[in-house]
Amino acid sequence: MKRNCSKSSVRFDANRCELDSHADTVVAGSNFVMLEDTGKSVTVSGFTSQVGEVKSIPVASCATLYTCPSTGIRYTLVCHQSLYFGDKLSGNPSLLNPNQLRLNGIGVFDTPKQFDSGSSHSLVAGELTIPLDLQGVCSGFESRKPTDRELEECPRIDLTSDLEWEPGSDFLARREADAITRNGYYVKASAQK
Repeated sequence: MKRNCSKSSVRFDANRCELDSHADTVVAGSNFVMLEDTGKSVTVSGFTSQVGEVKSIPVASCATLYTCPSTGIRYTLVCHQSLYFGDKLSGNPSLLNPNQLRLNGIGVFDTPKQFDSGSSHSLVAGELTIPLDLQGVCSGFESRKPTDRELEECPRIDLTSDLEWEPGSDFLARREADAITRNGYYVKASAQK
């Protein structure tokens, strides 16, 4: 069976963060600034060997600025243990790994409302709820590069932990297996706010 793919009508937005469980680490693009370099770097490869590799991508703490649409309050969202691409990712959204956020206590409710009317389709970080929208099939939100002044003055929310992130580790897989052993596969889903 052959599948013909035409050019998508979905535009890619550099001022956007999108949830992507296949990106095993937060990928900070042109809507982020680097706050602190860990001194480590990685080689990143695509979903196929034909895409090639990008070498020496710094692992860093990075920040983007989010403006709450209902209050107008601006927040500095910090992602530690991120792959900092900066302008190398120009024209494309930054990517947020949902489990990296969840491990830091961020509520990730990524089911669109059309599939679950009880879903908030949002990220929840303490008192802040970030509503998600869809571009094509990808859930995300708008953000931009913060200024130095905004970094100093705006409330800060850490979306990810500054503890070392090892996406190749079996840590989360073991925890999931333990949860299934304790609770079984069919657990009633908790209500989302």
